[in-house]
This record gives sequence, structure tokens and C-alpha cells, in this order.
Amino acid sequence: MKVAFVGLMQSGKSTLLAAVSGKPLPQTGSVNIEELIVPVPDERLDWLTKLYQPHKTVHATVDCLDLPGLSFADDHG
Repeated sequence: MKVAFVGLMQSGKSTLLAAVSGKPLPQTGSVNIEELIVPVPDERLDWLTKLYQPHKTVHATVDCLDLPGLSFADDHG
């Protein structure tokens, strides 16, 4: 799953990304798209892994994208 944080400049997108990921704030004010892969812990999957002992267990992840901030000058319509 991919989640994109979109909003105006200085609206807290990077702060939200840091809160969701538990990682330090990425560089703010950047024109680059920041991507962090956030693991999704699930106790039920751990329990099933112990019960069935599969060869491989793949935990869910969410790809979080921090897009550059929008500005009112970007609005052409």
C-alpha cells in the first residue's frame, strides 16, 4: 500500500510522516519526494507464525510518500 502526504508548504506533512514512521524528520522544504517504508506490526501474524511455522513470514508494510509542498501559485484554474 502506498500513502501520499499532500498539502500546502509548511502544513506539517513531514512532521506527520515522522510521527507515522517513528523515524527522524526528513529534510523539509525539499523538492524531492521522500519515501519511507513503515512496517505494520501484527500480533496475529506472529501468533500464526508460531502455530504453523512457515518457511517464510512476510509482514505488511506501508510505503509513505512525502510530496513537495503545494503553493497557491500552483493553482492555474
